[in-house]
Amino acid sequence: MATVEGAGYVGVRHAGKAGMHAIIDSSLLVFFDEALMQKASCMIDLQSLLPRDKYDLDSIPLIVKAGYPAIAPILDELLDWTADGNWPVARPLADFFVTLGPPLIDPISQVLQGTDGTQKWHCINLIVQRLPTDILRGLEKDLRRLADYPSDDDRREEVDVEAREILLRLEPVQT
Repeated sequence: MATVEGAGYVGVRHAGKAGMHAIIDSSLLVFFDEALMQKASCMIDLQSLLPRDKYDLDSIPLIVKAGYPAIAPILDELLDWTADGNWPVARPLADFFVTLGPPLIDPISQVLQGTDGTQKWHCINLIVQRLPTDILRGLEKDLRRLADYPSDDDRREEVDVEAREILLRLEPVQT
């Protein structure tokens, strides 16, 4: 059994069964499971990966390093940082997103089904237009709806025009 002392407590390793730890304070004995603590710590760390503001370029390499599937729980929140292509974090995040493949389909679909025409336009121009055809097929229904039945906001932002352009890539090649 190993002990670690400091800050008013002694940590005791392998207290009872494998993976269990105990923290002993002058008036308190707390047992905890190491695997559970690691999961909780991952959740906290994921939230810390989110950009603090639109200028937080330092967060991008950390997000990329964490990679997928580690960032899966915060993918929707990360995608929100591409809502305006003028934000400094938007383009580097978009560069990362286009490498993710199929996991990106549902979060992008949610954006395309939303009500913010500006966000849809930026999503299409920063990310969707750069996706390979097999991934675009997973977004085809949303793109067709935008092309054929755009909202007034979508029309104002020319989301319908952008969607039609991308749908051309999905048409069979004429020989």
